[in-house]
Amino acid sequence: MRGYTGKDMVKMVVIMALVSVYACCSAEEREDNQMLEKLEASLSAYKEAFRSNEYVNAASFVSPEMINKVGGEENFAKLVQQFTESTIITLKPSLFDFSKPENIVSFNNMYVSVITQIIPVTTKEVDEELKKAYLELDPDFPARIFTGMDGVFCLSLVAYSQDEGNTWFFTGGNMMGLRVANIKPDILKKIRIPLPVLLFGEGKDKIKLVRQNKRWVMNISEITTAAGDESIMFTLGE
Repeated sequence: MRGYTGKDMVKMVVIMALVSVYACCSAEEREDNQMLEKLEASLSAYKEAFRSNEYVNAASFVSPEMINKVGGEENFAKLVQQFTESTIITLKPSLFDFSKPENIVSFNNMYVSVITQIIPVTTKEVDEELKKAYLELDPDFPARIFTGMDGVFCLSLVAYSQDEGNTWFFTGGNMMGLRVANIKPDILKKIRIPLPVLLFGEGKDKIKLVRQNKRWVMNISEITTAAGDESIMFTLGE
């Protein structure tokens, strides 16, 4: 039997190392895929709850800390219903949609992914007194929107898991939402959270409004931060 030379031994070590690395990578990839599948399943159930007007069921997917903040699942359901009956901007939960989750990142035993929630909205024609009152709060809000227009509200959500990706919760994707969910600010260094956006019209008539500091802003040059400082859930429609 031929003995192994030094070169043979080196080759064997290299091959074993490569096999080991490949096996580890494959295992991690399988875990990541399984985690993503569970996240997408939770997101699908969350969307279906909204589309079926089962808001209490939808609340079971929302950050428990945020649900506690609004006073429980029943109050969360009432809050959503309130926005479907707003005197100015109404939401259409039955048409809610979501983007595919961004890459899942880990931080201190927490797994996080950013998702865009797409919410069709409709503005109502309002009287001059109510219009004036609203424009005092949001001077940049185009008055022509109050003639009644359909639009789309794009809101970032943060999906997070604290049990190895088996259970996922969703929370507002801004600094308030992150605090409520006990997600440490350092996680902001690893993910990007776009500001809330309202879109109306098409082509030259397209209107784009960005939410910052409790105001809707049309001039994008005024945007100074990557995430808002309030939860849009508590400000839209005020």
